[in-house]
Amino acid sequence: MIYFLYGKDTYRSHRNLKEIIRGFLGKGNASHQFFRMTVDDFDPDFFGELARSSSMFGGKYLISAEKILSDANLRKIVLDNLESVRDSDNIFIFWEEDVGKETADKILLYAKKTQEFLPLSGIKLKNWIQTEAKKLQFNIIETDLSRLVFEHNSDLWAISREVEALSLGHILDKHGQKMSKSK
Repeated sequence: MIYFLYGKDTYRSHRNLKEIIRGFLGKGNASHQFFRMTVDDFDPDFFGELARSSSMFGGKYLISAEKILSDANLRKIVLDNLESVRDSDNIFIFWEEDVGKETADKILLYAKKTQEFLPLSGIKLKNWIQTEAKKLQFNIIETDLSRLVFEHNSDLWAISREVEALSLGHILDKHGQKMSKSK
């Protein structure tokens, strides 16, 4: 089975990747196994073996293949094996930034689940920032919201760091009163 997470917004796509991995490992099945592959440690033989094998103990393998399609040689190996990867009992997650339309189209033909992460802008970006602030239990004011968009554009990592810092200034005590900052 193939999951394909891709796009220039690597902050949200990587967060999604981590949630999938956490969910898979958190299912309580001790026989599940996780493998992470990158350009630096990709082994074509092991990759092929994972595509054709299943766990002896009834669990599944989750393989996170991260940015391997950026390498022309590894991309060819993956594309040549898409059918066996798709038909595998195991789960392969390909996490990529920008793979190009031709490669993306080939993988999309075989992938069970796909999600493209395009950079956020405009109202979608503002909504994302407000949602992040709410997760930290505070409402961001319009001036801070506009400043973050202006200063960071769609750099969600930088925005998330600033939202966290802003949230620290909005810490409430158990009675809902804003606490004063100690000096």
